[in-house]
Amino acid sequence: MSVPAARRPTLKDVAHAAGVSLKTASRVVNGVDSVDAAMASRVRAACARLGYQRNGSAADLRGGVSSTIGLIIRDITNPFYAAIAAGAMAAADERHLVVLAASSEGRVGHEQLLLDRLLDRRPSGMIVTPADVDHVPTGTEQSRFVPFVTVDTDWPDLPFDHVSLDNDGGMTRLVDTAISAGFRDFALIVDSFQLRTMWLRREAAHAALRRHGLDVAPGQEMIGAHTIDDAAAVMGDLLSRGHRPDAVLCGNNRIALGVASTVVAAGLTTAIVCFDEFPLADALPVDVIAAEFDPRDLGRTAVELLLSRLEDPDAPPRRVALPTTLNHHTSGGRR
Repeated sequence: MSVPAARRPTLKDVAHAAGVSLKTASRVVNGVDSVDAAMASRVRAACARLGYQRNGSAADLRGGVSSTIGLIIRDITNPFYAAIAAGAMAAADERHLVVLAASSEGRVGHEQLLLDRLLDRRPSGMIVTPADVDHVPTGTEQSRFVPFVTVDTDWPDLPFDHVSLDNDGGMTRLVDTAISAGFRDFALIVDSFQLRTMWLRREAAHAALRRHGLDVAPGQEMIGAHTIDDAAAVMGDLLSRGHRPDAVLCGNNRIALGVASTVVAAGLTTAIVCFDEFPLADALPVDVIAAEFDPRDLGRTAVELLLSRLEDPDAPPRRVALPTTLNHHTSGGRR
């Protein structure tokens, strides 16, 4: 897949390439079987050669571009991704566009299937939160003419517009704040590196700690905690080894919730340092230092990038990093 060409092939282009009338080309692509076999074969060959796809949507904008946007979310049951979808839908609605949304459930094969189905509807463009940074869906012919925007996790080797959070800056500020608050002994728990954000936040955490002459204690780093229960179990395992860190760096708020449940149940004062706020963080009997942001802004920005791309198809790819704010809750209060 690549950044789109100047325009899509039209049925008129197909008719010209096949050497038939527009009416004949229309009858072939609409499945009318009374067309001469040789003519029909030429039309189908021209469609394949040009990358023409029959428009599955009745609503077209000027230039034959659909008034819909395709959206593939990694996991619609995750509040983070659901909020991205909500933001994209709100921004599209303001512009009288409709979002066709689907959830890949983090499965690369399903992501490819959804991509093919949505592209068959000929959307104005696609917004994708990729299922796996290491797997790029295979582009169908029509994808050559559709702009893509990736959100949160990107395909860094492809020239697509992209919006994410400022993972490096956000995690750096978290670590700096925790150290300023007096914490020195850190554990680190993140989700799978299938999520590029987890790798970025981990790298930023290590770099920030090293700038202060510190690092994560040996044996106190765990990768792959996907759910709250996973994180609670991982934290329990870390504590069972006899080490009691001052603070735990958490890759997201689900990990923070699991860590907090284990820490509080054990009667410890270990601080929770996490990328993203979580419910009742200010009511816990431990310090919570959290990077805060609104995931809806990611969806809104993705729509803006997509519309900008439609206006200027030849512009260089844009990569936007949205800033986070920082909250420090101290045993029932806030600094």
